[in-house]
Amino acid sequence: MRNKINYLLVVIFLLGLFLRVVALDTYPAALSWDEVAIGYNAFSIAQKGIDEYQISHPSLFRSFDDYKLPGYVYTDSVFIKLFEFSDFVVRLPSAIFGALLIIVIFFLFKKLFNEKIGIISSFLIAISPWSLQFSRGAFEANLGLFVTLLGITLLFYGFKNKFLSFISIPVLFSSLYFYYSQRLIVPLIIIGFFILFWKRIKINLKQYLLGFLLAIIILIPIVVQILGPYGFKRVNEVSITADKSVSIGYILAREKNSDSSYSFLINRRIPYVFEVVHNYFQHFSFGFLFFGDDPNPRHRSYAHGLFYVLEIPLLIYGFFLLLTSKEREGKLFILFWILIAPIASALSKEAPHGLRSLLLLPPLILLVALSIEKLTRNRRRTTFLLAFFYLLFFINYVISYYFVYPISSISWGYGYKQMYQKVFSIEKNYKNIIVTGEYWKPRIYYQYYKKSLPEKIGKKNEFEYLGKYYFATTLWDGGSLLDTNQIDNISKDKLLLVLSEKEYERFKDFPSFKKTDKVMDYSGRKTVFVIGEWKPY
Repeated sequence: MRNKINYLLVVIFLLGLFLRVVALDTYPAALSWDEVAIGYNAFSIAQKGIDEYQISHPSLFRSFDDYKLPGYVYTDSVFIKLFEFSDFVVRLPSAIFGALLIIVIFFLFKKLFNEKIGIISSFLIAISPWSLQFSRGAFEANLGLFVTLLGITLLFYGFKNKFLSFISIPVLFSSLYFYYSQRLIVPLIIIGFFILFWKRIKINLKQYLLGFLLAIIILIPIVVQILGPYGFKRVNEVSITADKSVSIGYILAREKNSDSSYSFLINRRIPYVFEVVHNYFQHFSFGFLFFGDDPNPRHRSYAHGLFYVLEIPLLIYGFFLLLTSKEREGKLFILFWILIAPIASALSKEAPHGLRSLLLLPPLILLVALSIEKLTRNRRRTTFLLAFFYLLFFINYVISYYFVYPISSISWGYGYKQMYQKVFSIEKNYKNIIVTGEYWKPRIYYQYYKKSLPEKIGKKNEFEYLGKYYFATTLWDGGSLLDTNQIDNISKDKLLLVLSEKEYERFKDFPSFKKTDKVMDYSGRKTVFVIGEWKPY
């Protein structure tokens, strides 16, 4: 029986790996700006040990002033050294660790419940839309999930193994280098684990404490980051308190009733509390889990949720089975895990958020596994029916992901690669080139596809520039659509313009502008970029 399970686990792992790496550089159809930033900085680290701003081996990557954590960048730099710098390799760490998650899930739930639950859970992870979505892009959270799950697994196996109990805490805390959500959730996991399993922890208490000491040493750079000027910059940017629209009504009401005896009840913090509570429960809604209600199109396939619709009754029944389970310690830990997993996402804007709540995936997968194990126990017909319906839903997901989803790929930054390929082929004909600033991040895309080593980034008016290339500030960053004054400030000679469709509508009737080429979106129906010459009269 043991050999059968091992063979089955290998087959499931290979299936999961295949689903994650096949056509990895093509689906999703383009690299997002965050993927490009991660990839370019990883390339720069691999080549020269510096980031895009020429800072040597930083512990935080400035990037778009969102100060990315270093875990994925340094991991990817190793892959680039081993292989090459390409779209495929930039995404490869996420795909590999997403596949390795299958094995970790097996050992964790085998330990907490039984071997059958472990193998079912590993299969469900292998074909999970939630896991596949984030394993096929350079998502920092996906590596963070793997490291966190590995640390949790080692915690439990450390009950009977001194070495594993020693390394479990450092491994778990090292996940804080990969994604910001872990900085809130991982300490809560540690606290919950020690409360629930104190009697068993005491057996190897010395090793766990030594692990804590090692973890403190590992976390010193993070402490330095937090105490630095940019320690909370990213947190403050995505925090729900950054969305002033939530409390504007209360602020106006308080101003109007400032002299009244009940003005203290009109507190601007009240709506934030309600918003956090609302955000929290949205992560358990059918719309979010099963019907694709995540507001970010990069977080789910087109018209498809994070779980299969088939799993609605399985998830509900699994929760009932968990509550009635005799595995008291495992049950309490999973319930605690489910309760805390959405907290980081609930405290941020744009909730519910499939990326920030990714730690919710494993315990919910377990609930489905509990249902399947119970329903298929000595029931061949039920097993066949479940397998058949899973196959149908999986086929539907594959069709959605590979044929329907790419059409909306403009949200991934589609067009930049194609545009720069065209521009690079003619750049020698122009002294100056201006790239649009309506959307995305034109400068980092240039560096990525040019594969040039970092150099000092110049500033001129509203433009960043590198050599002859000028990059307009995006509308997201407070920039404006390109106008003739901006062009004249760059050069009075003929230059090359790369315009968004909206900007082109403003320039197409100018006698100074001559359209030479264009880039369409994936579907071939919408113009993403128009390339043309500007010759002042």
